[in-house]
Amino acid sequence: YAYSHRIADIMASPPVIVATRSTLSEVISVMTDRRISSVFVSDDAAPDRDVGAYGILTERDVMRRIARDGAAALGRGVGEIATRSLASIREGAFVY
Repeated sequence: YAYSHRIADIMASPPVIVATRSTLSEVISVMTDRRISSVFVSDDAAPDRDVGAYGILTERDVMRRIARDGAAALGRGVGEIATRSLASIREGAFVY
């Protein structure tokens, strides 16, 4: 994949955005239904904001939170789990 594919080749478009108040259980359903491994998280779930308005929740974040908190994690809002301060890259950049 390195240097033979571009970011646009491997990303979902448009990105899926969920509200911070969505429960982890709800977001897991979205991720599995859409067959995606991450979602963006924002207060209003609106698209086309500056990258600083979003957090990201990945499959790894989900697994770690469930491993730590058990079933109780499923009812928690994803806003408290999402990683904040994202960096972005242009979709035409090569995958490395």
